Amino acid sequence: MSPAEVGYFAAGSVVTSLVSNFVEGGLRAGLIHREDRLVDAAETAVRATLLTGLVMLLLALASAPLVSLLFDNSTAGVVAASMSGGICSSR
Repeated sequence: MSPAEVGYFAAGSVVTSLVSNFVEGGLRAGLIHREDRLVDAAETAVRATLLTGLVMLLLALASAPLVSLLFDNSTAGVVAASMSGGICSSR
């Protein structure tokens, strides 16, 4: 890859990297310390993580044009839009 292509990838992945940190929201750590009603807590954590992931996916996808404007490069926006799908699927 050329340095320019690496730059496009880095610019496009800014939003996805930032948003993916908020998807889990610390629920996994809460499950580790849970001692009672673990099945209910696990089900709640899965549902909350899925819902949060979908919301963050839509926010990241909607912000792709902003990335394109911010970096003055349409390729960075396309990379941001394509990487937004990985937010929900990686969890």
